[in-house]
Amino acid sequence: MLAPAIYEAYVGDYEFAPELVLTVTTEAQRLFAQLTGQKQLEIFPESATEFFLKIVDAQLTFVVDETGKAVRVILHQGGIDQVANRIAR
Repeated sequence: MLAPAIYEAYVGDYEFAPELVLTVTTEAQRLFAQLTGQKQLEIFPESATEFFLKIVDAQLTFVVDETGKAVRVILHQGGIDQVANRIAR
């Protein structure tokens, strides 16, 4: 398990398209991701920046700045990599 501060650095909204946002939240030292219109799913760490989902075959890579805060996330699914930049809401 990663330190809670790492999870907090990933919490936020990441925009794939104007109406397609991935929302990352944390609860009870667990990290969750929810794509617009879909169910919230727990994501599990493989490393400090690489996460995977158990329910679907997909992985997430968080790209962080010099402070350690995520600035974008890359969704790896079905042989395609999709990049979403962090947005302010």
